[in-house]
Amino acid sequence: MILFINVYLDYNGSSPLQMPYNRMNLSEFGKDEVFLYTLESYKTIEWSDVIIYCEVSEDFPDKENYYNKILNIFPQSKLFKIRNAYQNQWQEAIESLPDELIWYAGNHDHPYIAPNHNQLNNLIKKLEDSEEFYKGAIYSHHPDICTTIMHESIFDWKYEGDGVSSYYVSRAEAIMILNKNLFKAWWFDYEYNGAFIPRVDWVDVSCQSPFCRIYLPVKELCRHFDGHNFGAYSYENRDITALEIPKGFWDRDIKIDFYSDQRYEDRVWINPCIKDYYSVDVEGVDYKCLVEDLPLFWKNRISEIKIHQPLNKVIKKARNLALYHSANARKYMNNMMTRKGVNWGELREFRNRIPLYYLKKLFNHKA
Repeated sequence: MILFINVYLDYNGSSPLQMPYNRMNLSEFGKDEVFLYTLESYKTIEWSDVIIYCEVSEDFPDKENYYNKILNIFPQSKLFKIRNAYQNQWQEAIESLPDELIWYAGNHDHPYIAPNHNQLNNLIKKLEDSEEFYKGAIYSHHPDICTTIMHESIFDWKYEGDGVSSYYVSRAEAIMILNKNLFKAWWFDYEYNGAFIPRVDWVDVSCQSPFCRIYLPVKELCRHFDGHNFGAYSYENRDITALEIPKGFWDRDIKIDFYSDQRYEDRVWINPCIKDYYSVDVEGVDYKCLVEDLPLFWKNRISEIKIHQPLNKVIKKARNLALYHSANARKYMNNMMTRKGVNWGELREFRNRIPLYYLKKLFNHKA
């Protein structure tokens, strides 16, 4: 599988939608650091080739030093100091790619937070075994699967087995693993008349797409660093928190407290039995997971883990409930528009029913 990244880093810029993300109690991080953090997470995956298009803004300090940091993470990568933004550029970049699966990242901020590669391997196998001419897989925006795709009949959602589901749709998305047939279709089968399109789902002009089979992971692979807050809708931060770069990450000195009853300075606090996340409550916990759920790319950067309570059924049950809430997060409309017959207060607390076979895969850390 090829890693293909196409990003622009505006040193002091806002989101592509010109929306400031609400990180609430969490620290702020520059795009430069978040991108390096994301690259470190991708480093755990075995790639056949790494192609990085990364353009930085004019006010970016010490550009060459920053590009060297990227090369330190992926020394064998093909690094281009521009991003593809017009149809002819995309065509030239894609034409030479081998005919295999491509992990397309049009964002700098969707780190791979899986604790192992089991879910990713199952997803890749489904893609490789599929006889569909156009096919892909969504690797981030995990709550969309349970809250929308599973429960709206227009998507023709189905469970494929082995922790993978799928649906059939016309979709061009900047967080997708896809085959070259689909990648080429976006850029060769339609005419965009010289439009500025730096990512396939650009806010002004986005790519058209043929209908294709899209595969979906039951377990979360990546998460948007600033949380799941978007133009028209958001997911509750109480259910799925934004991310932080843990203290000590760059020095390989992350310190973890598991199941302590309070926060200790400069340590990551994980406890699934605490009600709220720190992002929404300063008395809250960083993550509601188990030690075995921690991101794979953290593992060789952790210097200490203090276990304050042995694992038991109560802790496991609380962790499973946190996973369920994260996958099936409550969704609400940012503009809270008035619609006849809609009680927004009730809608904001609504969750869908999830099949038992799906939940079993979600809760199984070995799956």
